[in-house]
Amino acid sequence: MSQLESKSGNRLRGGIELSLRKVKLERLLYYLQRITGLSLVIYLFAHLVETSNRTDPLKWSETVSFLDRTPFHLGLMLLVMALAFHGLNGIRLILLENGFLLPRPTQPVYPYRKAISSGIPRILTIFLLLLFSLVALLIIKEFYGVISCQRT
Repeated sequence: MSQLESKSGNRLRGGIELSLRKVKLERLLYYLQRITGLSLVIYLFAHLVETSNRTDPLKWSETVSFLDRTPFHLGLMLLVMALAFHGLNGIRLILLENGFLLPRPTQPVYPYRKAISSGIPRILTIFLLLLFSLVALLIIKEFYGVISCQRT
């Protein structure tokens, strides 16, 4: 057996596990919150560079014609989805981190039970995912009209 794989075949050098079975939903939402936030910051700088070309009309028309292509429309669609997810998950985090939807504290008794993995916080997480799915479908519907009209 090589150093790159273990019995399950999911282990890299250094012992990093690549299995999604052990990743909890809240941990996944944590990573997605960071990734979408970073992508929005990167887009902000790219957008500032793009709009700085407005001072020169020739440069601006070249920029607009370059960005009016299907890959950029798909990227913008993904960015709007990232913005929607980041905002909805941010509202969930604000409600949970400030303790608005957490149950009343109880005496800690072994085995300890996580308050965030059951009850209202779990329902809020599922509601967030369902709401994001609906918003994502609306975004795809809206952008599909832009992309399909561009081909004709």
